[in-house]
Amino acid sequence: MRLRVLLLVVVGLLVCSLAYADVPKLINFQGRLTDAAGKFVPDGNYSVTFRIYRDSTGGSARWTEAQLVSCSKGLFNVILGAVTPIPDSIFEYPVTWLGIQVGADPEMTPRQKVVS
Repeated sequence: MRLRVLLLVVVGLLVCSLAYADVPKLINFQGRLTDAAGKFVPDGNYSVTFRIYRDSTGGSARWTEAQLVSCSKGLFNVILGAVTPIPDSIFEYPVTWLGIQVGADPEMTPRQKVVS
């Protein structure tokens, strides 16, 4: 009887360990690009660099990824981490901030708070 219980416990633990999987280190992000006058940028592809910081201003980027994003009526959608994996350490910070830079323009302000 003890052997049967022990065997069931071991099998149960194995099944549980197989069901456990890492959470993907990806962030879905959607935005709208406008020009200085607030009008949507023309439809097309834009080079955009995304950076994750610990601080809302200043500091150095903890992660960087550049993507060519397709805009329609200024709207774009990207999966951050698809090009450059986001390290586990990023998700250990209590608060993280996303910086966005289009082409050679300066990074936009303010940075966006990353939340679940």
